[in-house]
Amino acid sequence: EIMPSLVGSEMCIRDSLPAGGIHPTIISDSRFEGNHANGDGGAIYSRDTFIQTYLTSFVGNSADQSGGAISSNNSTIIESTLFTGNAAGINGGAIDISGTGGIVSTNVTYSGNLAGNTGASIEGSNSGALVFYNSIVWNDMSFNENSINNTAGGMVSFNSLLQGSGGSSNWNSDYGIDSGGNIDMNPLFITPIDPTLAPTILGLSLIHI
Repeated sequence: EIMPSLVGSEMCIRDSLPAGGIHPTIISDSRFEGNHANGDGGAIYSRDTFIQTYLTSFVGNSADQSGGAISSNNSTIIESTLFTGNAAGINGGAIDISGTGGIVSTNVTYSGNLAGNTGASIEGSNSGALVFYNSIVWNDMSFNENSINNTAGGMVSFNSLLQGSGGSSNWNSDYGIDSGGNIDMNPLFITPIDPTLAPTILGLSLIHI
């Protein structure tokens, strides 16, 4: 289990599968701020490993390619985590997920993230399913104006606030399956981060998980 506070690094965590089977990377009570990757995964680059985060924040991280905060090709579980002010030059302002991997987001806030192409918060066009429970996706920006890009594995959302989804009462099928309790309205952050400024740490103390 990793409990770091990693600020301003050129490479935070780069993980791959060792011989002998599954190698989980569990991160809790941590903060990744202002880190940068010349390729993918500004804070975390993971291949063929299982990632889980809990009580963690990713703020102002960036990647020249994809996955401003995280780039992974395996199952990823995100719990009680904040992604804000992250930026990717291509896809996935906060997270780029590919391969057989999917993401389960529980009590997660994605806001103020920026992608140069698609998936302002999450890019999952070649991934497994994306699941949102009691989470917020709001005020992220990409060239193609989609916060979440998932055309392969599908999406399921419940009890979440997803910008552009229409909420359960007027559900937008581009957001996959509505499992009820979803809304689409301004969460009224005290000082929301402007995604055009990403990567940035402005507003960090004023946006809460």
